[in-house]
Amino acid sequence: MKWNCKKKKKLELEQLRQKTEFAKLELQHHKLTLVKEGKLFCSPDGDISDLPGTQQNFDIISNLRLLPKFSEKDPDTFFSLFERIADVRNWPDTDRTIMLQCVLTVKAQKAYSALSPSDCQDYIKVDYIKVKTAVL
Repeated sequence: MKWNCKKKKKLELEQLRQKTEFAKLELQHHKLTLVKEGKLFCSPDGDISDLPGTQQNFDIISNLRLLPKFSEKDPDTFFSLFERIADVRNWPDTDRTIMLQCVLTVKAQKAYSALSPSDCQDYIKVDYIKVKTAVL
């Protein structure tokens, strides 16, 4: 009798494992379907996320490498390129402000630091015309 009970529990456990594995496969299939439809993004290393650039953990270092060096002689070109990269990478506004302050130099840093903390948290409020004006 004990033998049958142990066998039955092992069988139930194996069935539960198979159901779990099947559910994982169904989920993976659904994710791949969403990737195919363009609703999810699959990185080259196979990680799947909502959209490129919108991962929970924004990788500042790898994104910082994409930005041009700030030039006080030609801030218009810098800001044009900055906006283009930020749009293509779908950076949230809060991450744009972080990225911007990482690349500014001397006069532009002073102009940026003169903004109120609340203005610096919202990229839309960060009026980089002030920064440009300070540099020119």
